Amino acid sequence: MAENKVDFDIKSYLPVLATVYGEVANGDREDKIHLISSIFNRAESGKAEFGADTGRITDVLNKGYYAYSTKSKKFMEAFNQKFPDKASKDSFNEIIYLTSGILNGSVPRYGTLFNLKADEIAQQKDMFKKSGGKRGMNMSLLEKTGETNRHIYMKYKEASKVVKKSASSSKEMDFGQAYSSARKQGLKEFTFKGKKYSTEMK
Repeated sequence: MAENKVDFDIKSYLPVLATVYGEVANGDREDKIHLISSIFNRAESGKAEFGADTGRITDVLNKGYYAYSTKSKKFMEAFNQKFPDKASKDSFNEIIYLTSGILNGSVPRYGTLFNLKADEIAQQKDMFKKSGGKRGMNMSLLEKTGETNRHIYMKYKEASKVVKKSASSSKEMDFGQAYSSARKQGLKEFTFKGKKYSTEMK
């Protein structure tokens, strides 16, 4: 793996890093990129369905990611930095470098919002049909952003395309960069696209 320079405060991003590790510690590189992308995409959406209306990224993690909401064993391994073996530590390090790469633009950021398994998609379709649209997900509104042996990754059809901008080629900071900048300045909150967000990781 080609390592990116880590140019962000790992401690500040630990809940995000531990969540990705908790969800796809044994996944491949693509699984990790999709999960990282989905977290930042949900946080930037401002949508209540993702818990992004409060301005706290931890609310996004709590609402949409099992590893964080349950504080799973894998999540706690990463959060406490106590790994059972070298492979686990290497997997966490890869997540750190991929997150850094997504933030600085050296790793492509996907438009992913959802990660589902094939049987989960079938269940959601069936539930939506049988309930007359009152339950389940309307899968016709989604399109695939990628697929691995573990998950099928999707986004809303109206969502923006894959982001491949680098920090050097874009004058406007994305959410991750704005958050990191605010943390470095010691700010308790910052404004992104007209909405205020907290920098506190509660």
